[in-house]
Amino acid sequence: MQLKFAVWGSGLRGRAIMDVIGKERVAVIVDSDRKLVGNKIDDILIVSEEEFVTEFRECPLIITPLDYKDIVVYIEKCGINSYFILNEECSELMGYGCKDVISQLANTFSISQCIYFYGINLLGLLLGEELENRGCKEVYMVPSKSNTEKFVESIKEIMVASHVKYVEEVEQEQADKIIITLSKDRDFYNKYSANGKYEQIYDLSYRIKKYYNAKIEQLKQVHKGKRCFIVATGSSLKGEDLEKLREENEISISMNRVYSFFENTRWRPQYYVFIDRGGIKNYEEDIKRLDLKTMIIGDGYEEFWEDFNNENMYKIHVTHTNSDSNVLDFSEQCEQAVYGGATVTYCCIQLAVYMGFDTIYLLGVDCDYKQGGSSQYFTSNYVKQGVKSGRYDLEENLAAYKMAREYAEKHNIKIYNATRGGKLEVFERVNFDEIFMREGDDE
Repeated sequence: MQLKFAVWGSGLRGRAIMDVIGKERVAVIVDSDRKLVGNKIDDILIVSEEEFVTEFRECPLIITPLDYKDIVVYIEKCGINSYFILNEECSELMGYGCKDVISQLANTFSISQCIYFYGINLLGLLLGEELENRGCKEVYMVPSKSNTEKFVESIKEIMVASHVKYVEEVEQEQADKIIITLSKDRDFYNKYSANGKYEQIYDLSYRIKKYYNAKIEQLKQVHKGKRCFIVATGSSLKGEDLEKLREENEISISMNRVYSFFENTRWRPQYYVFIDRGGIKNYEEDIKRLDLKTMIIGDGYEEFWEDFNNENMYKIHVTHTNSDSNVLDFSEQCEQAVYGGATVTYCCIQLAVYMGFDTIYLLGVDCDYKQGGSSQYFTSNYVKQGVKSGRYDLEENLAAYKMAREYAEKHNIKIYNATRGGKLEVFERVNFDEIFMREGDDE
């Protein structure tokens, strides 16, 4: 009998994980929105949290909302410890990347091997099941120090139904592969990564072959030794700044809904980037109507690419990161993937370095999300009526900017913050107007 799950959350992330594990494996959907309770999604009943606790508590729970901490407190108070937090899983389980990730990942293993998964999480469990079904020699799951005792005790019973063997520790001599599943154990993996037995699956950016895009590779080092401006959309950005960039023939990389100001300026970015899945979904038709030279669009909203082809658009895989995931990195292989860093600006920095720019100016990067709504953007019509602004992870934003700074310092790349005001203090500040002053100009 196949193990069935309960999924907490009927939104985009909830539907994404159901696509990955298969709707036939979802016993029930849990949602705190009383208006949804009693309805069905693909014939799967939506129940309240109380109904889950009383009637479906034996099902391992997948918690999908971004704001999950109160849910964890609630279910633990109810004595339920067999749960997985989607925010701590790999990007693909959140819906960023290929939906057949389990099959794709299983293809990278040999079924003649003895495989130990070190650390128990949802991805390891699903992959272990798939390898067992394919006739893999031996598959074991071992708890790591990052797994709590209560979780381990509760999960043992579940694993009987999953047919993946639970053991207390890795038998080094027996193991052909030791797979680190949890990003919390990243330091442990780094310690042993030189040993060919050890691999990790918390970051699949370079493991899934279908993410590779040769078209992106055409951009590699095309602007070696030059400078560029990454133009964000904070409220500090001014129309005359854009005109100045146009007049000076500066190379610009911009993003998201910057096009909402196009009717007021002749400036256009040479490179345009949009990677947020929800944003691409909400503004799909706007993006498809754009007439820009190079548009780099994330792969998170797969429907965008169905029956659509534009030679100026480049599909790029974005590894979603957040302050819980611990997978943030700086990509040197943008043709394979970039890291999200919870801000499109970080993706733009990675792309700028990939294209060979050695001096990068940030403009309109206010890093001030407390204003809310359109007031945090440089134009009042930035957020379309009826569309909610995205959720911001400032902790991950700052971690990403610091990683960009560290990478730049190691590789002799200069990143300056030319934003007028704002709250980003990670990079050295410069005055935007003074960038264009030449010898002999009045000071």
